[in-house]
Amino acid sequence: MRLLRLAWLCALLACHASAPVGTPAQGPSWRAWSPRAFAEARAANKLILISVQADFCHWCHVMNATTYRDPRVLALLAEHFVMLRADEAERPDLRERYAAWGWPATALLTPDAQPIHNLRGHQPPARFAALLEDLIARQRRGEALTVSSVSSAQPAELTLTRDRALAQLDASYDVRQGGWGSPQKYPFAAPVEHALWRAAVRHEADRQTHALRSLQGYAQLIDPVVGGLFQYSLGGVWSEPHYEKLASIQAGAIVNFSHAYHASADPRWLEQAGRTARYVLSTLRSPDGAFYASQEADVGHVGEPGHRQGADYYQLGADERSRQASPAIDRRVYANLNGELIVALCELARADGDARWLVHARRALDVLSASLQRGRAFAHEHTAGDVLYLSDQVAMIRALDALALASFDPTLTRRADDTLRFVLDTLQDPRGGFYAHTPIEGAAGVFAERQKPYDDNAELARILLARSHSQDDAGLAKVARRALEALSDPARVAARGRLVAPYLLALEQLDGPYVMFSIVGHADDPGVRALHQAAYRAYLPHGIVAFSEPEHSRYPYPGKAALYLCSDNACSSPLHDAASLPAALRAFLQDEAAAQ
Repeated sequence: MRLLRLAWLCALLACHASAPVGTPAQGPSWRAWSPRAFAEARAANKLILISVQADFCHWCHVMNATTYRDPRVLALLAEHFVMLRADEAERPDLRERYAAWGWPATALLTPDAQPIHNLRGHQPPARFAALLEDLIARQRRGEALTVSSVSSAQPAELTLTRDRALAQLDASYDVRQGGWGSPQKYPFAAPVEHALWRAAVRHEADRQTHALRSLQGYAQLIDPVVGGLFQYSLGGVWSEPHYEKLASIQAGAIVNFSHAYHASADPRWLEQAGRTARYVLSTLRSPDGAFYASQEADVGHVGEPGHRQGADYYQLGADERSRQASPAIDRRVYANLNGELIVALCELARADGDARWLVHARRALDVLSASLQRGRAFAHEHTAGDVLYLSDQVAMIRALDALALASFDPTLTRRADDTLRFVLDTLQDPRGGFYAHTPIEGAAGVFAERQKPYDDNAELARILLARSHSQDDAGLAKVARRALEALSDPARVAARGRLVAPYLLALEQLDGPYVMFSIVGHADDPGVRALHQAAYRAYLPHGIVAFSEPEHSRYPYPGKAALYLCSDNACSSPLHDAASLPAALRAFLQDEAAAQ
């Protein structure tokens, strides 16, 4: 079994290079993640242990309080291992590499940093010590420690890949409870988005039923007192939550609820989106307007005075909660999570028409632009070094695009294009696809091999496909196709399980239909703004809104602001009156459906 990719967080905890391993009362003293640590492991022929944890993770705290304070475990680690600990927030590449094993993920490696074992979740002291002893004995006997992992890594034909991925995702749908997968029920955003896309674009009504049924379950994870979704539920039902609240979960839910309102016109989805967004603004928003990473499940940590289980705290009402300590907030500010929340607030504003959400989104963008922008790119956080991550660039391109669309600000589109150009220039593999980060100097062993993360490559492919249509640039579509081909090895796709939805969405859009709202005119023309606002509010899962000045437009400029509805095989006559767009769009979609 593979535990699913959850949230996206990582911070390295450093200590002095010569510090002792520690005592049971203190736990181990972890080494800093550095080339020196890996070099010393190689020179001393010591095995390497990497513990990848999350600040919000209950079982990480349990393992730190028990296993990593066990005398037998500490003695083995002190003599035979170089130990490093990472929190999955600060390094998206480590999150991508180890998320399948959940948090805590424990990686055991050879002295030259080649993988031996990856362990999932909490490891009890006795079992963990026995595993370490066996590994040490095998090393003493000179046995080969690494396990061969041979993959064809051959690209597959993408239409076949799409069909297989679709069957794979469908097989994980829970017909009884809604949602995808069991027994742990996660409020995954991408499968809902995919289902709504299939309903609107492929006219498969049962997909909308699946999406809305799932969102009923997601809504059960909302804290009834202050809002905000809990991370997941246990027991194959939606009523046994695990109480962490992650920024990424909130962002996905706000988008899903907003899109459900567009699809169904049911106001309850706006209510759920608003409850979630108000939690984000009240609890996860920094004083300057950026957004924090998460809120923990428990009050305090296991083994510490004042610790209280989340299951106890979250049963309390508002008055009782106000009289005691609350679960801690992870106050780190990351570009990727902020980008996701900016997009979410823009989508909520699009659904309910309340521009106040956009004020908060723009404020967060301004804070990140001042603190994290590095030329054309964005750093992961303000303390980050020279390494730049694909996930941050993708999230911020989407954020810039979303705010540009919501506010009709072409300068934001140009900024997004600049960041996209950075990605194309710096992170693209000439063989196809995009690396998770810029090169890391001194990276050892397996960590010198840059990965191509599925979700980020899929989202970037979708960005490129939209631009290929709006900019009439077939070269961008070719880059998107090659990125998807680079990830199409059947074994790797199958291993994604129910996490295949973001990749599947990109495959669907690769050769799928689209509707272009192409606006031609002068940016300062009120008619242009009126048409743009009408196109923005006329949400379609496969809609693309594009604006061009007359001298740069591929569409005729009839002397006043005009909007053309276009697909891959037809365009409408120019529209000049924003009020006429809904009727014209209905007629255009009917004609497109008949043509299919």
